Amino acid sequence: MESEDENISTLLCMGFPDIAEIKRALRLAKNDLNEAVAILTNEQPLSSYGTMPDLSLDVDMKYTSPSEETPSDGNGEGNMEFPVTNLYELDSRVFQDNWSIPYKRDESLGKCLVAATKLAAEGLLEQDEHCKKFIERVMPEAFRKLLTSHATHRWQTEIQEGILLMCELYIDLLTTRLQYDPVPCSMLNTLALIFDTKNDWNHKNKDQTPRGRWQENFGGSTQTKIEYAKAPESQNTYAREQYGWLCDLVNQYGDKKGFQLIEEKFEKNDNLTARAMAALLQPLANCANLLVADTAQLTLSTCMEFAFKFVENLGESELKSKDINYISDLCYSLKVLCCNFWPQHAADCDKARLEIINRMLRTPHFNCRMNGLKEVSRLIEEAEKARSKHCISQDAVLEWMSLNKVLSVALEGNIDQVQYTDRIKAIVEFLGPRLSSEELTNIWNLGEGENSHVQDNVYGIIAAAASKFSLAQFELLNKLIKGKWVESNDRLREKLLQLIGQIGKEAVNSKQVKPVQAILQ
Repeated sequence: MESEDENISTLLCMGFPDIAEIKRALRLAKNDLNEAVAILTNEQPLSSYGTMPDLSLDVDMKYTSPSEETPSDGNGEGNMEFPVTNLYELDSRVFQDNWSIPYKRDESLGKCLVAATKLAAEGLLEQDEHCKKFIERVMPEAFRKLLTSHATHRWQTEIQEGILLMCELYIDLLTTRLQYDPVPCSMLNTLALIFDTKNDWNHKNKDQTPRGRWQENFGGSTQTKIEYAKAPESQNTYAREQYGWLCDLVNQYGDKKGFQLIEEKFEKNDNLTARAMAALLQPLANCANLLVADTAQLTLSTCMEFAFKFVENLGESELKSKDINYISDLCYSLKVLCCNFWPQHAADCDKARLEIINRMLRTPHFNCRMNGLKEVSRLIEEAEKARSKHCISQDAVLEWMSLNKVLSVALEGNIDQVQYTDRIKAIVEFLGPRLSSEELTNIWNLGEGENSHVQDNVYGIIAAAASKFSLAQFELLNKLIKGKWVESNDRLREKLLQLIGQIGKEAVNSKQVKPVQAILQ
């Protein structure tokens, strides 16, 4: 009984006013709160979705024939109210381990998208509290799960087509919202996910043929619209990946003046931030291989010019702003688009990004230097994992670090701060065997002062990089440790023993074990 009373209270708080209806719904749902919400919103429980409780936490999306669907009375065409009950129902479905998300127009996600579009058309999208929650919290997670779940590959055709419909509704919403400022960066991030050729849903449906959205028949005559995207060229006709559905979505975005709206944002907004520019360009960068070159060059050339000027003329105030970390995202999007449509400028993107990071590392402001080290760590991670052909190569990163003495500059900073030295560890680990004897000695000498925090941090840097050291570097380290041991008191010798222990943990192969043993002799 306590559980039933608790569920009744929850449903009353969610906005369902009729206690009798609540009790009836709970009785039909066997006191299952989620099922009761589905009944109260006039949607047949599990009519188009369901869950499969398994160890992988994947969802098993189910569906029924149209005859089993229940008519819905929620958000009518002329109704400007946001469907709160559908929002609560969607929220309860999305944020759980065994999640399940509706994919039909007359169900919760579809209703919320349509209602949000109506509010956006009136400029009221951010004014409605419930709609704001949907846009900022529920909707991004719903699309993330629909598009990036491994379970996507086993969902049947109707569900795949349902997700396509949800994406179409989302593009309607976004292009409506783009018509007024400010730039909806978070919403554009969801568009970037939809347009990402590498997401699970696009990969599953990469062989789908286009439905020809850009050609419509008017009174017997065919009007041909601008072609914004088409299947990528391939020498192998039989193995050609068409990405037809994604091409349709990009063309819908173009038909709804999405490309034109992006161009207007760049041309008419003098205060466009790095975050806004990156958000506007990233969706197109994610599907650049599908874009029609002539159309992309015509519609994006002005945007690219504005973005390049912004990056090249970045002032000190921008370096210290909270948006500075979006510069790398912007430079990456610029590079991808350049590689596809302006290859002669591709190298300029990397040059601009590296120059900005170099400037960040050399400023006297701690926060800016920390952001610079974060960007160096990001460079290293991208180079080592080679996630994309557009990432800066290891050789290029190493050459840049050598020419600009990045390690030396970083070591001049706040090495008494643990957060700062943790970032330096990534640089030293990356350089590893490439560290010169002079550089390794300089790092060691930084710990020669009286400050115990600095000493601990320096030893931590050396221990972290030890797994990458060469035999010659271990011999030098052996010499430095033994020299320090001779002149140290008991407290310092204890620290040296801790350092040797840390290095020993990193000695995972035979060529490193012997040098570590030599230190102990």
